[in-house]
Amino acid sequence: SKATVSVLYWFIHKTLPTQLIPKMSKTMQKVLVVKSSMNGEKGCSNRLAEAFLSQLGGGVKPTIRDVGAKPLAHLSSEEMGAWSVPEGERTAEQKRLAAVSDEIIKEVQDADVLALSVSMYNFGVPSTLKAWIDRLLRAGVTFGYTATGPAGLLKKGKKVYVLVASGGAYAGKPYDTLTPYLTQLLGFVGLTDITFIRAEDTAKDAEGALRAGVEEINRLF
Repeated sequence: SKATVSVLYWFIHKTLPTQLIPKMSKTMQKVLVVKSSMNGEKGCSNRLAEAFLSQLGGGVKPTIRDVGAKPLAHLSSEEMGAWSVPEGERTAEQKRLAAVSDEIIKEVQDADVLALSVSMYNFGVPSTLKAWIDRLLRAGVTFGYTATGPAGLLKKGKKVYVLVASGGAYAGKPYDTLTPYLTQLLGFVGLTDITFIRAEDTAKDAEGALRAGVEEINRLF
C-alpha cells in the first residue's frame, strides 16, 4: 500500500547512510514484481518487495502480480492441453485457459527486471508461486530442446532479484531447497543473472530480519 511504502521510504532515507541508497538505474524501464505471501502487507517477503519498489526511480514502470492475494488455480491437464492447440483452432474455453499462461509469459518477456517476493514455506516456495511457475515454463515458448539439451528462450539480459523471507536461517545449508530450485528453473528459461536478498530468522526477530534485508536492497541500489 502507499502507506507502507511511505513508512519504509522514511525508514530507508532517515535511518541509513545516504551513500547506501542510490536509486535503481534509469535504464531499467520495466520492472515486474511477483508477490506470493499469504500474509498480505504484514508478510515479511511482501515488505521486502515494498522496500524494493521504493527504490524505483520515476522512469521505471512497475507491474505487480500478487499471487498470494489473488491465487492462481493449480495447473490442470485441460489448461496444459490448451497450450498445444494452435491459437486459431482453440475453442472459447481453450482460449480462456491458455490466456492465463500467455499473460504471465508476456509480463516476464516485457520486463527488464523481475523481482520475485518469496516466503519460504516448509523449505520451499508457496504453492501459489508454484502455480505461477507452472504457467511460465512452457515448451516451445520459454524453453526448447536442442541437440545439446534444453535451452532457455527468454531474451537474455534480464535481471532477477529473489526477495526471500524465512523463519529460520537456512541459506547455504541443506534445508535450503528454495535457492537451488529457483536458480535451476529460472536458468532453464534463460534467466541466469540472479541475486538473492534475504530476511532470515523472522521467527526470532522479524523486524531485525527485515532491516537486514532492506539494508541489502539499499546496498545494491
